Amino acid sequence: EDERLLRALKESGRFNNMELCGYVNKLDFQTEKQFAALTILLGDGTVLVAYRGTDYSLVGWKENFNMCFMDDVPAQLDAVAYLIHAAEAFPHMKLRVCGHSKGGNLAVYGAAMCPKEVQERICVVYNHDGPGFRETMLKQEGYQNILPRMKTFLPQFSVVGMLLEQKGERIVIRSNEKGIMQHEPYSWEMIGADFVKQKELTEKSYFLDSTVTRWMDGLTEEQRESFIDTIYEAVAAAPVDHFGEAAVSPKMIISTLQILHAEDEGTKIISSGFRMLFDAARKTADEFANRSGMDEGKEGIET
Repeated sequence: EDERLLRALKESGRFNNMELCGYVNKLDFQTEKQFAALTILLGDGTVLVAYRGTDYSLVGWKENFNMCFMDDVPAQLDAVAYLIHAAEAFPHMKLRVCGHSKGGNLAVYGAAMCPKEVQERICVVYNHDGPGFRETMLKQEGYQNILPRMKTFLPQFSVVGMLLEQKGERIVIRSNEKGIMQHEPYSWEMIGADFVKQKELTEKSYFLDSTVTRWMDGLTEEQRESFIDTIYEAVAAAPVDHFGEAAVSPKMIISTLQILHAEDEGTKIISSGFRMLFDAARKTADEFANRSGMDEGKEGIET
């Protein structure tokens, strides 16, 4: 849908005069970094800094999972540097910051960790279904300062946007897709210039969030790192494209994991991690089943 969108923007009276600049795209296998950003002159005296989400590169997905055990990943540090550079390039303009998925996380991180003089120029931070942070980030002074200007948009069944922890205003949007495909922003419904809002996330979204949180809390940081690194090493051995990189898809990951040998140490680490995940899901299902006061009209949990 991207080409259709770009053509519509070009023909739109609202968007067609906006200028694009400062495009950056970085992919670094050594540091496990995938980062892309763009600056947009909106024409109203403000500048929008937009961070891209994860692409289909394996290293991009690896960096996402590194957030589970690292306080700062390379793309987050680049997000801060990029925002500072944009502020310096347009010193007399107010700033808006946004991103979708991983880009939403980068938008919040960049706004929270930039110098105070840059932070004071930020009007709003839009996080479109981006993952949160470890608890240490939420306690940062910069995060607390930017909190009143943060808006987090989540589809009614959010998976990515419920990962880890985050605070601030949360706006739930109706999606015409099902399951994890609701993460796709083209599925978010609109009326006029605004999203179609929902009062609350689905019960399944809360179930998944509770399960993943329980699972993560049951793992040490060393176990998280070992589990993620082992899966990465297994998937990285899969066939690559002409850029020398594996194109990530759920089907590709599952098929790769299925051929691992049971006696390998890596297979044992992966199996142990998934057993703990399934155990967390069972405990969460019991908790939801026994919980009193659940709304009768809400969608049930399939276990």
